[in-house]
Amino acid sequence: MYLRRLVRAQLTLSLLALAAFGGLVGSLPLLFLLLPGAQNVDVFGVPLPLVVLAVPLFPLITMIGLLYQRRADAIDDPFRD
Repeated sequence: MYLRRLVRAQLTLSLLALAAFGGLVGSLPLLFLLLPGAQNVDVFGVPLPLVVLAVPLFPLITMIGLLYQRRADAIDDPFRD
C-alpha cells in the first residue's frame, strides 16, 4: 500500500517534469515556424535560434531539475524509516 502510493507520486512528478521540459523544448520549433524572419536575425554575430537555445533554455532546464529534486525528496521523506 505504502509502496504503491510512493511509486504513484514519483510517477506523477516525473510526468509533470517531462511535460514541462517537453513543452519548453517542443515550443521552440513552433516559435521559429511562426516567426520565419527570426532565423535570419543575428545577435552580436550569433544567430537568434542559437541565442534562444543557449541563454534562456539552460537556466530553465536547471530550474526544472532543481524543483524536481526538491519535490522528489519531499515525496520520499515520509516513506523513509
